[in-house]
Formats: sequence, C-alpha cells, structure tokens
Amino acid sequence: MIDLSRFGRLVKVARKSRSPRISQTDLARQVKVTQSFISDLENGRLRLGPRDPEILEQIADILGISFEDTEPSVTHLDPTASMGYLPAAPHPKGFREKLSNGRFVVTMEIHPPKGVGLKRFEREARELKNFADAVNVTDNQRALLKLSPIAGCRILLELGIEPICQLTCRDKNRLGFQSDVLSGYVLGIRNFLVIMGDPPEIGDHPDSAPVFDIHSVQAMDVISRMKHGFDMGGNKLNRAPKDILIGSAANPFPLDLSVEMSKIKAKIRAGAEFFQTQPVYDIPKFKNFLKLVKPLGIRVIAGYIPIVDRRTLEIMEDIPGVVMPRAMVERLENSADIYGEGIALARDTILELHDMVDGIHMMNIGRVTPSLKVLELVKEQVKIAI
Repeated sequence: MIDLSRFGRLVKVARKSRSPRISQTDLARQVKVTQSFISDLENGRLRLGPRDPEILEQIADILGISFEDTEPSVTHLDPTASMGYLPAAPHPKGFREKLSNGRFVVTMEIHPPKGVGLKRFEREARELKNFADAVNVTDNQRALLKLSPIAGCRILLELGIEPICQLTCRDKNRLGFQSDVLSGYVLGIRNFLVIMGDPPEIGDHPDSAPVFDIHSVQAMDVISRMKHGFDMGGNKLNRAPKDILIGSAANPFPLDLSVEMSKIKAKIRAGAEFFQTQPVYDIPKFKNFLKLVKPLGIRVIAGYIPIVDRRTLEIMEDIPGVVMPRAMVERLENSADIYGEGIALARDTILELHDMVDGIHMMNIGRVTPSLKVLELVKEQVKIAI
C-alpha cells in the first residue's frame, strides 16, 4: 500500500531536482488538478478521493518516480536465531577488548528511525562498520520519538557490529529502566551508556511528562547491583548480567568544573568504566579537563561533530556545554567552502587529540557522511583497524 506522506515528499524532491525545475503550478496543469492539490500532497495534507490514485500514477510517470520507493522497509528478525541466552553469532567485542588494553578506539553514533522503515538505518550501519569499534544507538535523541535503542542495537548485532545502547533517565521509572537493561542483555547487548536525556519540551512531544525517577548516577549504581545479582530493591535475580560495560557522558566545558568533577567521581563510584564527552573544539581548555580526569584512571573518549554547513555551526553555538573558539568560528564563517574547511578542521583536531585520549566519538547532526569522510582521512595516523 502506498504511503501517501512518503510519496508526497518524494514528489517534492523529484519536482525540484528536475532540470528545468517543475513548479507546482506546471505539475498541476499537466495532471489537470489545482495547485493546492499538489501543495497538499507534498505537505502531507492530502486525503485520497475516488480518482486520486489515477492522478498519483500520472504524477509518478511525469516525474519518473516509483511507488515502490514509498513502501516502508521493515527488517524482520528471526526470533529462532537468538533462542539461547546469547545471540547465535559470536558477540562482537573489539571495542571492549581495545578499551581494556589501552588501545585507541573509535566509536560513532547512529539515530534510529522515526517509524519502522530500516533502509537508511541499515545502510548507515554498514557504512559505520568499516570504521567504528562500536556504535552508539541513541535513545529518543533531542526528545524526538524514535525506534527503541534496544531494537536498534539488536539490528546492529545481526549485522556484526558491537553496539553501545544509550538509555536515558527521562523516559523511564526504576522498574522500566531495570527491565530495559535485562531485556537488552538477553538480546545480546553488553555495553550501556547512561545519560539523563534532553528535556521533552524541545522535542516533538512537548507535553510529555519527564520521568526522572532516578538520575544517571543512581541508574549506573542500579546496573552495578544487577551485575552482582540484585535489583534496586535488593531482590535477587535468577541470573546476573555480570559482563555489562557501563559508560556515561562527561562535559569538559562546564560552567563550574569542580561541580562536573564531583559528578564524574560519583559516576565512577557508581560503576562507570568509560566516558564519552561533549564535542571538543577548544583543545587548551580540554587539556585542563584531562589533567583532572586522567588521574582517576577512567577511559576518556573525546566527542566530535564535524561542522560542514552553516546550519550545523549555528546549532553547535547554541548547545550548552559546547565551547567553540572565536578563531574557529570565524575560520568557518569566512570560508568559501565551509564543507571542506569543516572536514579539514575535524581532521586536524582529531590528530591533535589522538595522543591525549583513549578514543574518539564521532557524532552527527543528520548525515553520517562527514564523519566517515574525516575518519577516512585519518585512518592511517590513528591506526583504525576494525
């Protein structure tokens, strides 16, 4: 069955990409409908009438697009493939081994889809596999409704990729949180990154009630208890998920560094074994942070988001905890090729960070392509070997 909303978006893209471009009015004239019909179609407001399927076929023929491109893609995992306590295939564990042996690691980030179409998710996952020791699956990032990170992590395992399952405290009470950890473990997930989560009011469900029954330090302490065979209430588990690796986030550029260090120490006491940081652009300030954190014996994976367009630059300047030196901002703003300049900046920064940290965590706003481009440029120097 045709997904009308998807078809409308496809029509809009195809119409604008034609040379010469076809206006809504021109397209409407060719199929003998009003311009508002085309506008409603492209903006997801159209409701099908008796002869509308016929009109849609005409539009598809004119623009050279196919209804098949609008059919949602769903990957159906074979439930018999994981009937044991672990996945049928060996669990990928290069990230854990490299981290414990003090080798430089590369982690990347992937966003689950808003829906059950997995074409893009699977395509990006396969691309990331060539560079990443492990891939974070985000948990309703930016408070936007997405597929569960547990489902996303299971798909990565099916593709032979070691996942890091992000779990936020925003959406779960203590029962739900513990249940997710146990469920993820049974499905083969061994790495969990615990964070608080963005506030609901910035997302697509602003009226959603934030839970925050437990905060991130408590949540990590709960996982540590579960690893020893007990739930948060002190009740015994019938089998303990002993080999979970716990991670969390760290902000190298807080308003008050002493407060952040208190949080980091509390997280370590609660069981955190590695930290992934906010994007690092200001290396001198980051060095000051490392002087305080490194003596604690914790693994630090520096975050980075390549800035390849003006929209990303504007977003990064507005994110709390992200510090961008004025010289860097001006270099990007004044560049005639902000994409190339952003890739070059990312390459230089990662090479400079390489000898300071235990790894690099490449994040993205939208596309994963810039991160892949950067890692391709530095793979020899940082010895990326998956």
